Amino acid sequence: MWITQTYLGSVQEDASVFIYYLFANYVDEHVEFTRAVSRTLEDMGDAYRDSVSLQMPNPRYAGRVEAEVRENQPLWQEVCSELPGLLVATSPFTELQWPSDHCYFVSFKDQTPDDVARAIVAVRQLTDLALQETASSLPRRSLKKGLADSLEIKPGIWGISLDVKRLFGYDS
Repeated sequence: MWITQTYLGSVQEDASVFIYYLFANYVDEHVEFTRAVSRTLEDMGDAYRDSVSLQMPNPRYAGRVEAEVRENQPLWQEVCSELPGLLVATSPFTELQWPSDHCYFVSFKDQTPDDVARAIVAVRQLTDLALQETASSLPRRSLKKGLADSLEIKPGIWGISLDVKRLFGYDS
């Protein structure tokens, strides 16, 4: 579900995955970048409907959202120099403890909108995995571990790679 945020409170409590797009509204490059990737994010939100809460600050209220992020000082210190990016978590922001095995920040710093479009494909695959894990009664592999082990975003012709074997725990 796509939500234009005016605050980060738990607006969709029954979602299985929470994705927060974070950017600095006072940095022109972030604002332009956000405009370029917003349609890709909207499409992702539309595809997952109520199972995923995809949130992005309404530019008018970005200062208020930034204040809420700053209240979580460990998280803010970790991400402030890596903005813009996506915070992917299995709990709502108001319950988020940083660092956690159940959340991960994907930085888009120094990436192009095309790189991000490819990153969103990988994030969608990880979201599918998180939704499957939530529905399963088997012990879960942490979202952070799965992302850290399997997602690579780097400059290049394709920009992104996802090692599905690592993601599902089948290391060679």
